Amino acid sequence: MFERASAPKRIVFHRFSRKGQRALRPAARVCNALLPVTGAALFAWGCGAALALRTPLEEALPGPVTLLAGFLAFDMLHECGHRPANCACGFPVEEIGLLLEPDMAFYVRNDSGPIVSARGRRQYLQICLAGIETDLAAIGVLLWSCARTGSRTCAFFALFNMISVVHNALPVSGRDGEKALSALLHVEAVLASPARRRALVRRGIHGRRALRLLWAIRLARGIDLVVQGIGMVGIRILLL
Repeated sequence: MFERASAPKRIVFHRFSRKGQRALRPAARVCNALLPVTGAALFAWGCGAALALRTPLEEALPGPVTLLAGFLAFDMLHECGHRPANCACGFPVEEIGLLLEPDMAFYVRNDSGPIVSARGRRQYLQICLAGIETDLAAIGVLLWSCARTGSRTCAFFALFNMISVVHNALPVSGRDGEKALSALLHVEAVLASPARRRALVRRGIHGRRALRLLWAIRLARGIDLVVQGIGMVGIRILLL
């Protein structure tokens, strides 16, 4: 989930009214309850189909414009996956749009409010993981399509989404994984400021949890570089 308090140079696609979101909350709750199971089931189904693939991949990859459109579409799908979870948990989405700098990426801005109770932390955890669960569902469909058609393009975007899942799941500062781990440890995910970090670490048990989070973030940066390297090798193989 990509959020910024003040996103410079952005294109806002839609601003949501709170009244409309309250009306959609029953449907959002059903979607939010089914998403973890559906994402895991589709991913397992797609992996099974891909493992049974015995024929070589056919067709060349499309041009750079089509690939860029695909990247943006799947990025948008990831961000849209967060919206039902926000709506179901009563944390209204304010807007969805495209952030133009420092990197081009879609974002969802929402008002999560204070997370104090255990139920609130569980809800926030699902909000953080909803985009990843959506990615897993997309990977499953892409792998199944690749197994049925031998499409190199489907294999390419399945690999892209796998890298995206790991990229977002790792507890790197600002990503879904860091926010989810913060919710599990009941630590505020406001770690951009060194002074803020030192203040958190000095808070007894709460501080020790913050220290674990900080070490996880530092370790995740190295893992992220390894995953990106493996992903680039896989993409290179698909381009041959």
